[in-house]
Amino acid sequence: MSWLENSTLDPKVKALILKEDEKLNILLGYNSNQLASDIEKLIQHGSVEVGYRSSCGKTDPTMKAYAAWVKVLKALKKTGIQVDEVPVKHGNGWATKAGGFWSSNVYTLGKS
Repeated sequence: MSWLENSTLDPKVKALILKEDEKLNILLGYNSNQLASDIEKLIQHGSVEVGYRSSCGKTDPTMKAYAAWVKVLKALKKTGIQVDEVPVKHGNGWATKAGGFWSSNVYTLGKS
């Protein structure tokens, strides 16, 4: 988590990332710190692909992670950082055996 601690991101955004990652880590049962990792990729490399599995019935854990990502992204945009979103077309026209479809977007830092 040292990248996040040393970053120049707004303190409120950092706190939100830590809070949401903590919730996701509890849900997943291990410390993934996925949001911090995705934000690091976005800031340091200029883009990141984030996705989730849309499922029928029970909410998939990846959907909860995606919902947290959307919260963090909204907070990041409020600080003036422009982020563009491009949907990725996946060749999964029908549901998986577990009953879901994979969806994702590529997020890139916009020109501000």
